[in-house]
Amino acid sequence: MFEMLKATLRQRPEYILVGEIRGKEAITLFQAMNTGHTTYSTLHAGDVSSAINRLIHEPINVPVSIFDSLDIIVLLSIDYSEGKAVRKLQAIYDIYLDESNKIVYNPVFLREKKKFGYEWYSSQLMEEFAKQFEMTHKDVRNELKNRAKFLSEIERCNAEEFVKKVNDYRVEFYENL
Repeated sequence: MFEMLKATLRQRPEYILVGEIRGKEAITLFQAMNTGHTTYSTLHAGDVSSAINRLIHEPINVPVSIFDSLDIIVLLSIDYSEGKAVRKLQAIYDIYLDESNKIVYNPVFLREKKKFGYEWYSSQLMEEFAKQFEMTHKDVRNELKNRAKFLSEIERCNAEEFVKKVNDYRVEFYENL
C-alpha cells in the first residue's frame, strides 16, 4: 500500500482514494494532504476521539504536526432497516490544530435519531470555505443542499457517468462563483 501510494503521488493526481489505512501508508497519505492533494480514506474506529487516537499512536503514528491538513472526519455506522444492513451517516467533525498544536474536533452535523434528521453546528471549515469563495453563510448552506441533491441523483451511475457528472458539477460551481 505504501509503495502504491508513493507511485500514485508521482502521477500528480487530483484526488487520492485509499481504502482502509492501518500503518505507515497513513503518514504518506497525510504528506499528500500537506502538498495540496485531496485525499479520502477509511479508518475503523468507534468515534472521532478513537479515530484520532488510532492515527497518532502505534502502529500508525502520524505526527500531530502534520495533522493540520486533515479537515473532516465523517462517522458512519451500520443500521438495520427492513432486514438489511444500511450504512448511515452519524456525524461530521471539523478537525484542526489549535495555537498549541493540540488536535481539536468539533461537530458540524450530528444525526438526531428521534428527529430522523441532522443537527447543524457551526463549522470552522465552512467559515473558511465561505471566506475563500466570498460566499455568505446562506450561500454555503444552499451549496451544501445542492450537493446533497446532486449526490442522491448520481448514486446509481456507473463509474464513467459518475466521473463525468462530478467533473461537470465542479466546473459549473467554479464558473458560477
